[in-house]
Amino acid sequence: MHTGERLLMAFALKEIVEITQAQCLGTLAGQRIEAVSIDTRTLKPGALYVALKGEKFDGHDFIQEAFRQGAVACLASQTFVKSQAPAKNDQPLLAVPDVLSALQQIARAHRRRFHIPVIAVTGSVGKTSTKEFIHHLLGKKFKAYANQGNFNNHIGLPLSLLGLNANDHMAVFEMGANHAGEVKVLCELAEPSFGVITGVSPSHLKGFGSLDAIYGAKLELADYLGLAHGRLVVNGDDPKLIDEVKKRDVSYTTFGENESCNVKLSQIKQTESSIQFTINDRHVFNLKGHGLFQARNAAAALSMLHLLGFDFAELSEYWKELPVIAKRFQLDKWPRGIRVVQDCYNANPAAFNCAIQSFVAMETTGRRMVIAGDMLELGDWSERYHEMLGEVLASYPIDAVVAIGRYAGFIKKGIQNKRPLMHVEIFADNEKAANYLSNQLKPMDHLLVKGSRALKLETLVESLKLKFESIAALKG
Repeated sequence: MHTGERLLMAFALKEIVEITQAQCLGTLAGQRIEAVSIDTRTLKPGALYVALKGEKFDGHDFIQEAFRQGAVACLASQTFVKSQAPAKNDQPLLAVPDVLSALQQIARAHRRRFHIPVIAVTGSVGKTSTKEFIHHLLGKKFKAYANQGNFNNHIGLPLSLLGLNANDHMAVFEMGANHAGEVKVLCELAEPSFGVITGVSPSHLKGFGSLDAIYGAKLELADYLGLAHGRLVVNGDDPKLIDEVKKRDVSYTTFGENESCNVKLSQIKQTESSIQFTINDRHVFNLKGHGLFQARNAAAALSMLHLLGFDFAELSEYWKELPVIAKRFQLDKWPRGIRVVQDCYNANPAAFNCAIQSFVAMETTGRRMVIAGDMLELGDWSERYHEMLGEVLASYPIDAVVAIGRYAGFIKKGIQNKRPLMHVEIFADNEKAANYLSNQLKPMDHLLVKGSRALKLETLVESLKLKFESIAALKG
């Protein structure tokens, strides 16, 4: 687990002090660190508690609780330690200038215990799916490890690295970023020898400032692999990305629908229960689930696995056993023929466009309705991109849109620019939207629910389902 439960090769507390150059208050004896935790709610006895300070909390407020839960020691900032009474002799407090930096130093030291290949996956869209595909298929031949969920940033990746153990033959880590330089730092921690750039599109513009800056951030992986003499898999359908990769001294292979791609994707089809596609005009793959865009993520994963020595024919067989990734264009079947597609994990303009295209490709005799939540972290471009989303929605055979959040009005404006008569409703929150929708649903309706993770649109789906079932029961 990422909070340290999987850490099987323990550290001596003295090693932690040496790695972080910490000043130790309290007794430093022969203590052993069996895990690392940043959350007292999940902390287990024998752990090192790391007191990180966030936007909404300060881990230093929970140090005494960590000791009560059985923490061996606590890693804290020098500023906090100077302002507090000294710890008791049996409660070692490790004071460092920067707690996050110290956590990263520990993670790097742990990573270097293992001489195994590491694969890094970054990009604006498709990171998690691509990582999950690679991880699952690596498991057919190797003991492979991967970070879970959203443990992919400057905090999550160090915690993920601490889950490596002696049984692992390979590892694959998703790397997210919302500002320049972050992927570089993550590479320096994980030390990958292989990498995937799934693609580049407007996301986290608030932190990056421009699309060019996003390209630069993702290409930090290419820069690292060039210096490390590693290998890169890159989206061959993005001319700018390829041009930038060519400027770097890195060995690379391409995937995509372009004829020039090393791993060529074609004949993408959505069936009743799977996505079918062909690789290099010969090898047919079937992927459980829905969402045509997943074929591109699959091609990225297959390119990496082929680079690692897997044969496409055997991969085609392994592929049939891949599980559906939750909340990624997940199709739920409700009574009366209603179908709800949940794609609530995250959203940016490119991902939204892909989801809409896949949604309208699904056959239905009922209405198509889109529940569109905000796309966050777009900075000064937020209003324009939401208006553009409305214009995109209006250009497809969609019957109604329910927009939710701060930028819902801009989605409506974009729709009205293109299709003034299209039905649009806007709501400030999920519950109000669910109340409205529960009285609007008709048999055979198809719904797409998509928005940024912070909106928690899955709660809307849960609430809507309960309301719909109650109303259906009353109507008999």
